[in-house]
Amino acid sequence: MTLLGELVDVNPATHEPASGGPVAVISMADVDSETATASPRIVGHADDAGSAQRAAAPGDVLFARISPSMENGKVAIVPPVEADRIVVSGELLVLRPKAGVDARVVWTFLRQESVRAHLRRFMTGSTGQQRLRGPVLERLEVAAGSEALVATTLDCLERLDRAMAKRRAALAAIEALPATVAARAAEGARRVPLAEFGAELDYGTSERAAEVGEIPVLRIPNVVDGRIDTSDLRYMPAGVDGSRHAIGDGDLLFVRTNGNPARLGRAAVYEGSPPSATFASYLIRLRRNARLDPDFAWSWLRTAEARARLLSMARTTAGQYNLNTAALKELPVPVLPRDTQEQIATAARGARQAADLGSRQLELLGRAVQGVLGMLFSARPLDVEGELVSADPVVATTAILRGASASQQDAWRRVATTRGAFRLYDLPGVDSERAALRHALSIFETAGLVIRERVDDVDQWRLPEADVELVG
Repeated sequence: MTLLGELVDVNPATHEPASGGPVAVISMADVDSETATASPRIVGHADDAGSAQRAAAPGDVLFARISPSMENGKVAIVPPVEADRIVVSGELLVLRPKAGVDARVVWTFLRQESVRAHLRRFMTGSTGQQRLRGPVLERLEVAAGSEALVATTLDCLERLDRAMAKRRAALAAIEALPATVAARAAEGARRVPLAEFGAELDYGTSERAAEVGEIPVLRIPNVVDGRIDTSDLRYMPAGVDGSRHAIGDGDLLFVRTNGNPARLGRAAVYEGSPPSATFASYLIRLRRNARLDPDFAWSWLRTAEARARLLSMARTTAGQYNLNTAALKELPVPVLPRDTQEQIATAARGARQAADLGSRQLELLGRAVQGVLGMLFSARPLDVEGELVSADPVVATTAILRGASASQQDAWRRVATTRGAFRLYDLPGVDSERAALRHALSIFETAGLVIRERVDDVDQWRLPEADVELVG
């Protein structure tokens, strides 16, 4: 067992060149908690670095010391940069690996959710401004595996990180699709106020929601990117009639007040879950009617044109942005034929389903990352979905793919069960099936989970060699 303080120097003194040349700046916003990487910004002079004045060097490990950045996993290795100096925010601790210490071991150790949960107990200060002191980190006990295990685990982690990056990029494209389709279809179309579609807009109940009850009350946290999130429900108090604020299938719920303007006007289509639901006063309900498809309306609200208009309509009070029904009724909406609305609505529903699936896969990949990290520092097998499996990413992905699409599962099964290598050329069926399988295989290839080879001008895929397998 080794103390982290024996592996690194915390906030070491760094010689600063006298040159007044360019400076690389890393603030808290430049550290990505999802990828655990830093993206330095180059400024012309130290005077342009703002409050970021703590010295750092390439290869140093950065770790957020302030809440909630620490809990969210703001940790990164300083990359090489073309600058005379590197300075970072004072809210980032600089950990410089000592001679012979691999920075990636420190980086992976601090990426563990269990380690950050432990550190949370030692933060001091007022709520919302709590901080961690360097000496607390120095006393952490580190028990990494053998040199061979470290090398293989880092390779495994790199593959999983690539898979997550691929999935995030796909999710971003999927989430942008409904607005893109709606904006393209609306080019040149006449706009009329929402009220001219016969829109019926109402505020929700002001009754204080209870922890338990029979009638769910949907609130701002339940309205998430086009869908209703039922993970954190509240209920109407016993004896209160909720019929006036009942929601029907196809009704659209808007977020009408928020301190973050990006969340103002966020909307979701109610599709019957949770059943017999009502909605709270911070939301506005748009009743479904025959002239306006709710999924088309949701897609239009996501366009840059609609977003800009909503923000221009909002009023600010005590730092809160607010919309009212009168303003929403004036929102310009394109007049499109019913069949065009239905085409946009179909694309919107498909995009939401794909995004739900992608989010699920991303969550499982994140669990796999934590499992790999836990195995390295505690010799425990990888835990995905409550099952202990090998930390080999190929085997781990089998568990992850339980949340995958049919084409991804089919592609994985074909590669895994084929002797030698799987070739699409040998697959009977229509071209669309081959295209779906090729797309799934490209994701696996990017993540390093399958290997593509070109033989006689034909692509074929095979599993990597078995020597990447890790055992606890």
